[in-house]
Amino acid sequence: MGANVRPTNTLPRAQRDLKIVRRIVILVMILVTICFPYQLFLRMSFCNSTPKHNFRIAFIFGDTAMLCVIMTLFQFTDPLKMSLIKIINRRANMVISAVS
Repeated sequence: MGANVRPTNTLPRAQRDLKIVRRIVILVMILVTICFPYQLFLRMSFCNSTPKHNFRIAFIFGDTAMLCVIMTLFQFTDPLKMSLIKIINRRANMVISAVS
């Protein structure tokens, strides 16, 4: 009887897996796109003809990539996004009583 049992949640599981794969591909594409100049400057630093401020420029691209990844993770993670919205709304609705 165990061989004839078929899972009923095949489609929701496949949709969830596809959603996860899509998110991973988006994160990898962000990192590859933004970190390419970082890798380029890092590899150029081993040569003699490097720009004057190559590490500063590479650091800016690395920070930009991390910022984009953090923003993407906030967008993808629903519980984290909802808790952040609650914190922002709670601080905006604070009532300060007047002392007289």
